[in-house]
Amino acid sequence: MKRTIAWLLALCLCLTLLPTLTVAAQYPSVQRSPQNLRINGVQRDCDRYNINDRNYFKLRDLAALFNGTANQFDVDYDAEAKAMIVTTGTAYSHPNGTELVVGPDQSKTAVASAQKLLVDGQERTGLTVWNIGGSNYFQLRELSPILGFLVDYDEVSNTAIADSTDYVPPAAPPVSCERQGIATADGTVNAWVLRVNTADPRVTVRSAMVDTRLGATAVFDDIVAAAGKPWAVINGNFFEAYQPFQVPIGHVMTDGSFRYGHTGFTSLGIDDKGGLHMGRLPIFTRVRSAEGLEWVAYEINTAAGQFEGNSVLYTPSYGPELTVSLPAYVMTAENGVVTGYYRVGEEMTVPIPANGWVLYMTESYVNQPWIYAPKQGTVVSAPEPYLINATDDSFALDGMVSILSGSPRLVKGGAACYDLDGGFDDPTRFGPKAAAGRTAVGIDADGRLVMVSADAATIQQMRELMLQLGCVEAVNLDGGASRALYCDGTYCCRPGRQLTTTLQVFYTPDQG
Repeated sequence: MKRTIAWLLALCLCLTLLPTLTVAAQYPSVQRSPQNLRINGVQRDCDRYNINDRNYFKLRDLAALFNGTANQFDVDYDAEAKAMIVTTGTAYSHPNGTELVVGPDQSKTAVASAQKLLVDGQERTGLTVWNIGGSNYFQLRELSPILGFLVDYDEVSNTAIADSTDYVPPAAPPVSCERQGIATADGTVNAWVLRVNTADPRVTVRSAMVDTRLGATAVFDDIVAAAGKPWAVINGNFFEAYQPFQVPIGHVMTDGSFRYGHTGFTSLGIDDKGGLHMGRLPIFTRVRSAEGLEWVAYEINTAAGQFEGNSVLYTPSYGPELTVSLPAYVMTAENGVVTGYYRVGEEMTVPIPANGWVLYMTESYVNQPWIYAPKQGTVVSAPEPYLINATDDSFALDGMVSILSGSPRLVKGGAACYDLDGGFDDPTRFGPKAAAGRTAVGIDADGRLVMVSADAATIQQMRELMLQLGCVEAVNLDGGASRALYCDGTYCCRPGRQLTTTLQVFYTPDQG
């Protein structure tokens, strides 16, 4: 008996629910759509409705919006056939005055449309069409393959996007700067990420040295001000921050002049066409006479380069004079002409010509059979840096205008690089647990410069995040108290000490 009563109650409940299900099927969920609409890059407004979680647009509105484009179409109505007539490739010439007018909410009038759709004389079926307030509304994605325009969706801004096939979107700006949280195996690294298309003619990237003089330092704000309205500036080479003569570590070239040579570290190079290069560069510098004689400097402007068997070229970037610590020979030149060649003793000072250079050569160097004593008045070439042997990085110095160096290399050939240079294997600074503020530069697969300023990261985390940012080459620059970033008018990070070298980006957007 109890089982029979329970069955009857269940049957009554089902019969009670049936009318509700029928009503839900007959009356869809309709509301004014909150979704934005962008046509050919321009935000547009028109009546649009959301029906059962799909957005619908008036056919005549779309005809007006695409009029004059490669995907224009005309809309007319055949009352006798009860059909909408669409002719593609034709200007919209049958408007009815309701186009792009945002009228009152008529969502309660929505019914499935019984009208036909003829496109170029062919009936199109299988489309979901609603009649709202006497007008027919369609889904963009269902019309896209029929009328040829392109459809996309931007989830962040909740925007439906429709572009004609002849629409050329504006090029992305060649520079960008954003704050990112980048996941690594040991946690998230918060960093500023800058991308720069150095091949864009509106962009210039250059390495810079304070006063183009070794050992000179300046407050970061003053460096930015002296650069002359840069878009971005970051710190560059490691340097001897705790020594009286605060020279960089690694190579430095600015404005096409090789200022300092310190082989053994990975360098970023920028050529005169904006091309980016990365490699570990063994560089010598040479001068030549018209008669074919050649003198080679193994180093340039190194304070500690005066040791037996060595030769060092000193330029005005070193300072106004050179103090000798080891007896040797010096060759001096000014305005491309040899002005002297003589022996110097310990503690002697040798003036460095403002328009020339001094080549310091130890006795064992000048005693080599291929080294000739130059004559005063000999015409010589300008000092020329060159690679003493090929590298595996396809790095050439032809056309190079900027070079700065860092360590350790983070990415090489699209893979993490674990080589540690001498002096950069200290576990307290570069070990697996040593987190610090760090700066890095890389080259992504599209050839763009990637500049990163991380709040706190280990070297391993820097490897991982540079790979996640799409870098195929990357090197760590100075960090810690040297970490500095200015970008687009804002000081994102000020260093705790004065700096000597920086990497500077200049961007001149199109005017008007």
